[in-house]
Amino acid sequence: MPKMRILLRWQIFAGFGVMLAIILLLGAVARYQTGRLWTATRIMHDHPLQVRDAVHQMHRAVLVIRQSSRDLALNPGPDAEKLARHSIEKEMDVLEKCLAVFEQRYLGPRADLEGLRGHLREWNTLREQFLTMIHAGKVDDAALWLKPGTGILALKADRLIESLDRIETFAIGKGAALRRDASATYSRLNQQMLIILVTVLILSLFTILTVLRNFRRSLGGLLDATHAFSDTTPVHAPVAPNEFGELAIQYNHLVDRVTGELNQRRNIAELNRVFVDTSDARSCATKLLSSLAGYTGASTGAVLLTDKSGTLIPAASIGLDASALAPIDPASDAGDFGLAKAGGGFMHLTDLPPSGPHVLPTVHGLVFPRELVTLVPQFEGKPLALLSLGTLKTFEPEMCEHLKSLLEPLSTGLLAIFARERLKDTTDELRSKNIELERQTQELDSQNMELELQAMQLQEMNRVKTAFFSNMSHELRTPLNSVIALSGVLSRRLSGQIPEEEIGYLSIIERNGRQLLGLINDVLDLARLESGREEVHLEEFDVVPPLAEMVQLLRPLAEEKGLSLTFEALPRITILSDRSMLVRIVQNLLGNAIKFTQAGSVSIMTQEQPEFLEIKVRDTGIGIPADQLQVIFEEFRQAEHARARGLQGSGLGLSIARRSALLLGGTLTVESTVGEGSEFTLRLPKRHAVQEETIESTEYFGPTGHGGNRLLLIEDNEAAVIQIQDLFAPPEFSLRVANNGLDGLAAIRNEVPDAIILDLNMPGIDGFGVLKALREEPGAAHVPVLILTARHVSKEELSFLKENGIFQLIQKGGVRRDELLDTIHRMLGTAHPVNNDAFKAEKTP
Repeated sequence: MPKMRILLRWQIFAGFGVMLAIILLLGAVARYQTGRLWTATRIMHDHPLQVRDAVHQMHRAVLVIRQSSRDLALNPGPDAEKLARHSIEKEMDVLEKCLAVFEQRYLGPRADLEGLRGHLREWNTLREQFLTMIHAGKVDDAALWLKPGTGILALKADRLIESLDRIETFAIGKGAALRRDASATYSRLNQQMLIILVTVLILSLFTILTVLRNFRRSLGGLLDATHAFSDTTPVHAPVAPNEFGELAIQYNHLVDRVTGELNQRRNIAELNRVFVDTSDARSCATKLLSSLAGYTGASTGAVLLTDKSGTLIPAASIGLDASALAPIDPASDAGDFGLAKAGGGFMHLTDLPPSGPHVLPTVHGLVFPRELVTLVPQFEGKPLALLSLGTLKTFEPEMCEHLKSLLEPLSTGLLAIFARERLKDTTDELRSKNIELERQTQELDSQNMELELQAMQLQEMNRVKTAFFSNMSHELRTPLNSVIALSGVLSRRLSGQIPEEEIGYLSIIERNGRQLLGLINDVLDLARLESGREEVHLEEFDVVPPLAEMVQLLRPLAEEKGLSLTFEALPRITILSDRSMLVRIVQNLLGNAIKFTQAGSVSIMTQEQPEFLEIKVRDTGIGIPADQLQVIFEEFRQAEHARARGLQGSGLGLSIARRSALLLGGTLTVESTVGEGSEFTLRLPKRHAVQEETIESTEYFGPTGHGGNRLLLIEDNEAAVIQIQDLFAPPEFSLRVANNGLDGLAAIRNEVPDAIILDLNMPGIDGFGVLKALREEPGAAHVPVLILTARHVSKEELSFLKENGIFQLIQKGGVRRDELLDTIHRMLGTAHPVNNDAFKAEKTP
C-alpha cells in the first residue's frame, strides 16, 4: 500500500494551526483573568483611593478654616474679616465637593455619611455664629470658642475630624480586601499560563522535528549544488518533484545571474584600472575602447572626448576611418548623439538596413553595422564623451543592460582624468606664480611696517578722543542737572497756577533733560571703558536684592505699555563682583527689552552653576535679524528694522553692557528670532579672577540717625540747592544750607544736625575735606552723611568715603524724589510719611 504523500506546506500549516489554537486559548484565559484584575483595580481606584483622597482634602480644608478663624480672632478688622470669609468660602466649596465624592464612591455604612453631615452642619452653624460675634466686635468671646479642648467650635471641629477618620479607616480596609482578591486572581492566572505554555512548547518541538526530517530528505541535491557554487565552480541543482523543485529552479536562475554580475564586475574593475593607470585623456580613450570592444565583441567603435570649450573631439577609433570622424556640438540633437542624450545617455539601434530611408548620419558614416550602441556619459547635464560600438551580430539584452550600467563609472573615471589634466596645467601655472608671490611678499612686509606705525598713531588718536569725550561729558552733566532740577521744581510749584499745557512744556524739558543726561552718562561710561580707566570695585554680595529692586523700578514703565514683567531667581545667590556694574548691565538689557517690546512680556531669570552665574533677559518684542546680531553690540549702531519702526536709541547701551561684561570676566550673548523676541544671556564668574581688596557686602555703610528732622545741605550749585529745599520743606524737615565747605563746618560747630547731605565738588574745601574734618569733631563724628554728587568716584575715593562712614552715595540726575525721600528717612531713622501728596513718587519719564 503506497504511503500517503503530504506536502511540506500542509505539514507546517497543520502544526502551526494547532499551536495557534492553543495560543488563542491562552489569550482567552488571559483576557478573562486580566478582566478580573482590571475590575478589582477599577473598584480600588473608584472607591477606596478616591475616598481617601477626599478625606485628606477635607482634613486640609477643616484645618485651613480653623486657621483662618484663629487669624481673624487675633487680628480682627473689616479687611481681615473679608479675607477670612473669602478663604472659608473657598474651603467650604472643597468640603461640598468631597461630600459629593463620598455620596458616589463610599462603600461603607451610610450612617457614617449621615454622621459626617450632621457634624458638618453643626460646625457650620457654630462657625457662622463665630463670624457674627467677630463682626459685632465680641472678639474675646469668640476667641473662647476656638480654645483647644474646651472651645465649643474647636470641639465640634474635632468631632468632624473623628467622623472623617472613621470613613478613612473603612476605605483602607476595603482597599486591603481588594488587593487580596487581586493577588489570588494573579496566582491563578500564572498557573493557567504555565500549563498552556508547556503544552505549546511540546507541540512546537514535535512540529519542528517532523518538518526538519522532511527538509533533510528534500534538500540534499540543493545543498550539493550550493557547496559547488561556494567552491567557485557553479553547477545547476537537480529539480525535485515537490516544493523544493521550484526552489531549485529559482536557484539555477540565481546562479546564472550571479555569474553574469561577476563577469560585469570584472569588466568594471578593468575599466577602473584603465582610468587609474593612464595620465592623459587620449591614451585613456584608446585603452577604454579596446577593453569595451573585447568584452562586447564589437566590430567597430569610436570615442569622442570634450575639449575646454565643451565640443566633442574624436580621440580614438577601431575599424573606422579616423579622418571621417567629425567634431560634435554638445547642443546638437541630431544623429545617434541626440538619441543617446534623449535616452538618458544610452541608445541601442537594431536591425539597421544597409540603405534606405532609415539610414542615419552617425560617426560611422553611411555604412552601418547590424546593431549600434551609443553611450554618452554626463555630469550635471553636460556630456563628457561619446562612446559608440557597432556589431555585425547582436547585442544581447543582458549586455545592453551592463553597458547602460557603465554610464556612472565612465562619468566618474572621465572626471578624474580631466581633473588630473587640469591639475597638471594648474600646477605649472602655480609654479610660475609662486616666483611672483615671493616678490610681492617682500613688498607686503615693508607695507606692514608702515601699517603698524599708522595703527599706533590711530590708537593714540583714539585715546585722545576718549579723554575728550570723558571731560566734555563730565562738564555737561552739572548744568544739565540744574535744568532737570529747576524744571521739576517749577512744575511742582506752578501746578494749578498756570495752564496744563505750560506744565506739560516743563515736563517735556525735564524728560528730555533726563534722556540727554542718560546719553551723556553712556558716553562717559564708554569713554572710561575705551580708555581703560573703568575700575572694578569687588565686593561679595547677594545678587537677588539689587535685581529685584531694579525690576520694581522699571515695572511702572512696563505696565504703562501693557507688558508683563516677571523676575525668577533663587532665594540667595552670592558672588564676588562689582555690584553697580552688574546692575548697570542688567538695567540696560531690561530697558532695551521694554523699549523694543510692544506687546507680550519681559522676563528676567537667574541660573546658578558651580563656577558661573547666568542672568537671562527674555522678551516677546520685534526680534533681531541673524545678520544684525553682532552689529547691535557696536557703538552708535542699531538694528536696521528697529530704526525702520521708529524705535530710536543712542546705540551705546549694548556696547557698554558687553564691554562691562568682559571687564567682569564674563560674556554677553544674544539669541533672537524676528517677530518672536530675543534672549540676552549674561554669564559671569561667581568669583572674579582679579584679586583686589574685597568690600564686605552691605548696601549702607555708615551710621544712621536716631530720629529728628534737622538736615544740613552743603552744596555750591544753586539749582541743586533749590531742588533740595523744595523737596525737604517745613514742617516735615528743618533744612539749613551752606554754600561751601568752610561754611558747612562752621554750621556743624554751631549746631550739630541730625543728618548731612554733602556734595564733593566745591571751591575751597571739597567734600572729602569736609567729611574728614567732620569725623574728627568729637560731637559730630557719628552724624550720618549722604553723598549727592555728579562726580565719577574712583576706587581710591570710594575707599576713603567708606572708611569715613558715609551712609550712601547717590549720583545726581539719576535719583527720583521718592527714592531720595526714602533714603533720607532711613538715614534719619524715621518712618516714611503715609498718604502725603507732597512725597508721592514721580513717574519715571
